[in-house]
Amino acid sequence: MPRGQELSAQTIVRIAKLRSSPKLLEKCFLIISCSDGNPVVRAVKMFGEALGERVDSERGKIDLERTTFDLEESLLNYQPVILACEGKLPSSQLTQFTAIQAILDSIGSSAKIIHLVDFGVKTGLHWSIMIQGLASRGHSPPQLLKITALGSSKERLEETGRRLSSFAESMKLPFLFRSVVAEIKDVDLQLFEAEFHESVVVYSGLHLWSQLACPNSLASFVQFVKKLNPCVMVVNEFEANTNTSVYIDRLYGALPFTIAMFDCLDTCLKGEATYRKIVEEVFIWDMIRSISAAEEEERTYRHALQRSVF
Repeated sequence: MPRGQELSAQTIVRIAKLRSSPKLLEKCFLIISCSDGNPVVRAVKMFGEALGERVDSERGKIDLERTTFDLEESLLNYQPVILACEGKLPSSQLTQFTAIQAILDSIGSSAKIIHLVDFGVKTGLHWSIMIQGLASRGHSPPQLLKITALGSSKERLEETGRRLSSFAESMKLPFLFRSVVAEIKDVDLQLFEAEFHESVVVYSGLHLWSQLACPNSLASFVQFVKKLNPCVMVVNEFEANTNTSVYIDRLYGALPFTIAMFDCLDTCLKGEATYRKIVEEVFIWDMIRSISAAEEEERTYRHALQRSVF
């Protein structure tokens, strides 16, 4: 790491330890203002801004609770950006292809009615791959593929349903899409209308992290999934140590994790600078701000290592 970048990261850690030195914040921003704007510097700059908010909050200058971020609304407003990321980020493609292959292998060729329960569906783009795979199953296509998608935005769920239904129709695959507008903590078995003759599949993509703020909710969710009696469950989550209550440990866990995300976006979204900036300045910024500036129940973004969750 070049000296300017290394010094920026070290300054961030020093600020985090002291948490009351505006002069150190000024020093950090002075260093990065002369840099080339590479992924490390951009990430460090955002951490510096978040730490500045934390200092101002502790001094009573701002109220962090007044600044809210609606993730569901942002996902809806930036659909082209999300689609571009899903199509170009290898990490997204790899996890989705692996998940779909695991599902197809588990249900086998004898399953006639497949009921896919998706907790936290976003664009649903990856399910078009599964639709295509089932439609080309040759002599034993399924009688029906049913997707029940959970989310808090009715508009976004309906848009996803229309897109997938249109694609399934073009592939001549019998298809049914159902929307369940609810939070994970409020799920009820009756909402999903699972029947005994269905091959139930459960998928959760980058959504369980939202349950780590309340461990009881995560345990209740696992118990609920057992009641669905799925033939396979696929979970796709980030692994990072940002769920600790020790602030400096949380920062040490978040810095490399975030810098890796910035580096990936820089490499994979070349020529898409506008999209990259939106992902960084809207979605990743909200995560950095939550991890760095908020505490207790205000800290909504939490990630953990797999062994510490299950």
